[in-house]
Amino acid sequence: MDCAAHGTHPKSRFGAKGQFDPSQIDEIRELLKTHTHREIAEMFGANQTTIGNIATGRFYSGPRKIKFWTQEEDDKIRDCVKRGLSFREMAKEIGRPEAGVTGRAYRLGLKSGRPATREDYSSVRRYLAERHSLALRQGDSR
Repeated sequence: MDCAAHGTHPKSRFGAKGQFDPSQIDEIRELLKTHTHREIAEMFGANQTTIGNIATGRFYSGPRKIKFWTQEEDDKIRDCVKRGLSFREMAKEIGRPEAGVTGRAYRLGLKSGRPATREDYSSVRRYLAERHSLALRQGDSR
């Protein structure tokens, strides 16, 4: 897991993916029609409360909020770096946020395929220039 490399830990022994996979959830929902929560919990080695939460839709009711990185996406990042794309261009190609692509690339030990240019920093310079001119108009010297 990436958590070992950067010093964070999963919140439970099952990590962020949860204890059950989608096929097991479907099986539990079918068993709820004929078995008690206690029986199902014993079958799956889980807590009765967890089975109750699945039954009421508190857990596993919708799609996962976390989109885990796949090997294909990692390979796409490596390919984009070889082609010399910026993180912004990589993000558009992969379909992920720029910050996510940047973080994943650094975790993989990669850097952007090209150095930053003046155009990359133009929006930052405009922001700082506007802030500076506003400060001068207000008589505030930051």
